[in-house]
Amino acid sequence: MRRYSQRIREQVGDKPDGPLGPEVKAMNPPKPGKYGGQDNMEKFDDWLTQLLKYFRTFKITRYGRDGDCVLYTGLYLEGMAAEWYDQEVNMPERRTGYWSFEDLICGLFKRFIHEATAQQATINYDRTHYSPEKGALAFYNDLKRWVHRMVEPPDEYSFRRKFIGGLPLSIVKMVLEAQGITAEHSSMDEILDEVK
Repeated sequence: MRRYSQRIREQVGDKPDGPLGPEVKAMNPPKPGKYGGQDNMEKFDDWLTQLLKYFRTFKITRYGRDGDCVLYTGLYLEGMAAEWYDQEVNMPERRTGYWSFEDLICGLFKRFIHEATAQQATINYDRTHYSPEKGALAFYNDLKRWVHRMVEPPDEYSFRRKFIGGLPLSIVKMVLEAQGITAEHSSMDEILDEVK
């Protein structure tokens, strides 16, 4: 939830909210899809990414527009998520008197993304392996994708060790060891530059 809060602040919390330019009106960008309360972190992340892009495009940003973000988010919910929104956010007898956009997204996450789903990212991270067909950069990107979904991501050193340990011995011996690249003394950028 800390990452969601940070994304919200970075993408819509402090951006200028001036008038829309004519290019945005002419572009007619697609509206975000609807989130239905699926216990699936990837679907939740994708939906939130679409929603944040939409809000940024139409300059529904800054904390002064927080109420608008909460209201408009309700338009992009369906099924169980829409029912939860109506009950927890819209009803006069709701338990929480004021919902910020950040609180709303975190509330949806807590309600619909269960612990087992959140743990799945760690399992997928552990199971990610190098594929000769895809190459080293795809292996790196797969690992990063799961790290971003983990509840408690690994530290940088552990990530570098996982990456180097997952590469074929030929790459490790001929490229990394020959250049003196190690998980202990090299940055991820240095490791990737040599692997490329």
